[in-house]
Amino acid sequence: MNSDTQQIDLTVLTSQLSVFLNMLEEFTCVLDQEAEAIRTNKSENIIEVSQTKQGVAEKLNKAGTSLETIIKPLADNLVDLSISSAFIDFPANLKSQIKNAIDQTIKCHDKNLANGMSIQILSSLNGQALDILSGKSNQEVKLYSSSGEQNQSNDKKPLGTA
Repeated sequence: MNSDTQQIDLTVLTSQLSVFLNMLEEFTCVLDQEAEAIRTNKSENIIEVSQTKQGVAEKLNKAGTSLETIIKPLADNLVDLSISSAFIDFPANLKSQIKNAIDQTIKCHDKNLANGMSIQILSSLNGQALDILSGKSNQEVKLYSSSGEQNQSNDKKPLGTA
């Protein structure tokens, strides 16, 4: 073990990394639930899962902050740690856990991004549907013909008006 790895307690690092990995696993499950709620387009489920996601995200953030505090003498984050000279001297199982944490973090980021984009698309579609149904004369309400051509209707009467 070189002097760099002696700057941190590997037992504490392993323990905190385990907590972080567990939180990543929990966050992944919540993101999968959110994706399913979005897929089924049930707004009450989306709201419920989003609230759960917020709580888990806060716990994950705390675990990540604690982990960064532990590795601070060697690197600012896990990616930097994995390319540092000290990483070479880490036990194989610890190296594996760090790489797994990095991979899981990337997967969570990608899932969260995809879910956010899906929610944004649904919100936009719902907003446009409401604009069309209410007869809103907004130039941003775009209607398309069966051939895919943009169709501007001059007759913008709200539905349900006698």
